[in-house]
Amino acid sequence: MDVLGEELYADTELIKWKGHRCYLHVYFDSIKAALDEKKFSHRILMEYEELCSGSTVKEHQKDYERFFTVKETPKRGRKVEYNQEAIDVCRKNRVGWLVLATNDVKDPVKALEIYRMKDTIEKHFDDLKNDLDMKRLRIHSSAAMDGRLFIQYIALILTSQIKNIMNEAGWFKSHNMQEVIDEMKSLRVVSVEGKRKQIYTTTTAFQKEIIELFGLNIG
Repeated sequence: MDVLGEELYADTELIKWKGHRCYLHVYFDSIKAALDEKKFSHRILMEYEELCSGSTVKEHQKDYERFFTVKETPKRGRKVEYNQEAIDVCRKNRVGWLVLATNDVKDPVKALEIYRMKDTIEKHFDDLKNDLDMKRLRIHSSAAMDGRLFIQYIALILTSQIKNIMNEAGWFKSHNMQEVIDEMKSLRVVSVEGKRKQIYTTTTAFQKEIIELFGLNIG
């Protein structure tokens, strides 16, 4: 199936959970599987080195017990071995898989779109804090705060729309939003007294592509 431009395998089952009827949507994403595999392998290797060096991390204790066997001997000291069976089971059951449970949405495509929207909202708040400089307001009155929040809200709407247009056109494969904004910063408009028509600086090939994509009326 196709979800937001991604090819996924999906299966849905109607189950009962704690006496309630639920739709269980199971997805497999081959691209996600490759990324998950890389992250998981790095995690296992890092935890193996932690155990060998004795520099263990409290938060990793469950992984140590699950994925490794550690033997301490008076002569040879510490010996760490992989629990390959547990590692293989985790790879089989976790890598590339996503499971969603809902008591309302029967369609697996719709369920995943709703889930992705939640992730999109979280990213928008991250944009506010980072890209739009909302970590520190640096203001000293409620009126100034209201004005700053309004401006940031408008900026968030604009950046979200820019991202949506770029995403639909597949531009994120070769460009990012900041690159587009930086390119358009060099575009200038000149107004000459006594003339109604405004004069624009010469547009680059990339600027022409951006203008066409966003349907801008320039010149």
